[in-house]
Amino acid sequence: MRRTLQIYFLLMASAMLLFCRPAAAGENIPTIINSEDAANKVFEKAKNTLSSRLNMHFQLPMEIKLVSGKELDAMVKDSPYRGNVTGLHTFKNGRHVIYMMTNVGRDDFYGTMCHEMTHSWQLENCPPDQSLVLSEGLAVWVEMKVLYWDGAYYMVNQINQNFGDPIYGVGYRYMQKIEDKYGEKNVLQVVKNMRDIPPGN
Repeated sequence: MRRTLQIYFLLMASAMLLFCRPAAAGENIPTIINSEDAANKVFEKAKNTLSSRLNMHFQLPMEIKLVSGKELDAMVKDSPYRGNVTGLHTFKNGRHVIYMMTNVGRDDFYGTMCHEMTHSWQLENCPPDQSLVLSEGLAVWVEMKVLYWDGAYYMVNQINQNFGDPIYGVGYRYMQKIEDKYGEKNVLQVVKNMRDIPPGN
């Protein structure tokens, strides 16, 4: 009985470590992102991860701006995704400007920031007429990768629930096919020369 209890407590402790993931040592990133300082820490982490894991680099300056959900909704008022947007990439006066919704959980903020930074990379490296499905598919693929590497499995599962979406879901599933065929490290190189996903995908 005692040994059974020891095994039980070991299993419970392992499960707690898996689902209660603290920030990595030295990050000092709060659970809720609601200040420029916290947002900049997430930005630096995102930039380092994208560079080291995916060889994704940026040539033009990038600025992060925190906005309320109401302000962000006003920016995308004609989008069918209005009300479900937590980040937005724009390009103004030779610099990338990424608007991020404030008071968002750390994992959501980090994944969204990497998603929007992917759009920055696409603007610098991909054909200007690249389709929305391809563009968003790659951004979701990058978002899923960084969240998985960070141990944010709950967020990965949450995003997985939206894979029926005709833009984000279809694009992401095609990215998975590219990864299966060419390998994780070659996905960006393949996509940067494409304009759209092939018919039937």
